[in-house]
Amino acid sequence: MSGDVVLLSDSDGEENYLKIYYEGTSEFVEAEIENNGNVLFDDVLAMDSRISALIIKQKGSKRIMKPKVGIFKEPKEKWKNVNVFAVLKKEPEIVSNPTVRGENPIAASNINQQIKAEPSTMLDVAKNRESEHSTPSTLPPTPVFHKKLETEPSTISTPLQNIGNLESPNSSDILPSIIDVSSQNFPTAFSSISIVVDVEEPTDDDFFKAYNVTSFKELRLMLSRGNHKYHMTCKFVLTSLRKTMVANPNKEIVRLIHFALTSDILLNDLDPKLKKRCKLCREPFTLQHLLSCDHIQNYHRKYNADPPEVAYLLDPKIYIKYMDPLILATLKTSEFKNMEDSAEFSIKRPSDEAIRLKYILIHRILQADLIMNYKSTFSVEKFVYLSQNLYHPDLPQMFTIKNYECNGCHRFPKNINKYLKHILSFQHIKYSLNQEEFDKFCKTMSFMEETSNGFQFLPIFETSRKRHHPSFEDFPQSNKRHKKF
Repeated sequence: MSGDVVLLSDSDGEENYLKIYYEGTSEFVEAEIENNGNVLFDDVLAMDSRISALIIKQKGSKRIMKPKVGIFKEPKEKWKNVNVFAVLKKEPEIVSNPTVRGENPIAASNINQQIKAEPSTMLDVAKNRESEHSTPSTLPPTPVFHKKLETEPSTISTPLQNIGNLESPNSSDILPSIIDVSSQNFPTAFSSISIVVDVEEPTDDDFFKAYNVTSFKELRLMLSRGNHKYHMTCKFVLTSLRKTMVANPNKEIVRLIHFALTSDILLNDLDPKLKKRCKLCREPFTLQHLLSCDHIQNYHRKYNADPPEVAYLLDPKIYIKYMDPLILATLKTSEFKNMEDSAEFSIKRPSDEAIRLKYILIHRILQADLIMNYKSTFSVEKFVYLSQNLYHPDLPQMFTIKNYECNGCHRFPKNINKYLKHILSFQHIKYSLNQEEFDKFCKTMSFMEETSNGFQFLPIFETSRKRHHPSFEDFPQSNKRHKKF
């Protein structure tokens, strides 16, 4: 087995990922390796919450590695020289609350029978539900969701305003209550949440219109919010929850789902009207089970729709219950939206590099509490132009610096061009950009002007003349000596 460290390279940024294998299979998960070589335990849990430790194998020997202070420290042999295997928690045979993984043979058999007799119309779906469960619903059927969304997606969905009047296949066998948010101070300008029932598979065009993007690469950059730790969750959401995404456009869906994926909270704890067990899979109905591949696939096969409870996870009144308040505070969802939509971060000529830089910059500014002191001259596209013109002859005069060391990344470039190349790289911006460097970038942008096809540097003498203020030395001085008295 080889290739335990995967290197993803894109432009100037590089990402390392550790492959963690499962004993006896060829399956594995990947976790990001930090700049210092460590792997965060939270990143590992996000991929599989059953992992409690790692087994390090090399040349016939093996040892166990447990997380310390929330990290797996890189072994002395280095990750690339060892094979890494997961140690999984033992699952109890009888549980009351935690998620139970693994397929129930009886449930699987029932599911197969239900698939064979799958109703062909929405009316048949409703009739079939009533025959399956003891409590028939008196609510009218849910209208089938049709595509063609033109509105700008919200970053946070609003409370469920119309679900109480809808009926849909529901894996807990009961519809949630209408949520009263009159006492909550949540944003009001967000789109309503829709339950999706028996809809056609969304097309690429549906996604692009719903999220106002032109490509899936741009969509992934937007949904990951400038943080590559969410790339696997983003892939999962785009693959498994496509219908929910288009029915409920929400730029924060990936981050919210990321933290819900590992939660053992019962849906009943979030809303008492939801049952504690999933009758479709015969499992405890936790968030972890709701978002498991088995449950989603079972629901897709039977109803040709995403589980309706997923939409609830996007509601502020709900996600404040399952997310740690400290983690929720660090996401800074409102601040992210404000910067994302601001004039400073608007992009006139979209490119993959500019869009990626936009979200990485916003993420770093918010996480490091950086202040934009030169708003009038700042531009994401100027930032890109600067990174593409590191060898401009006037740049050393514009970007004055005495020390070329980067203490944040422990890099020591030898000249200003190599220094600028490093601190303008995605890797440095993402993890180590500081206030002094950010100020210098923004100030340097004042020496640029927009042209019909991009940007250009202003001549130093021209900008110097424009910015020059008279001083004592500017006035002619007399050569005559003063007479001494």
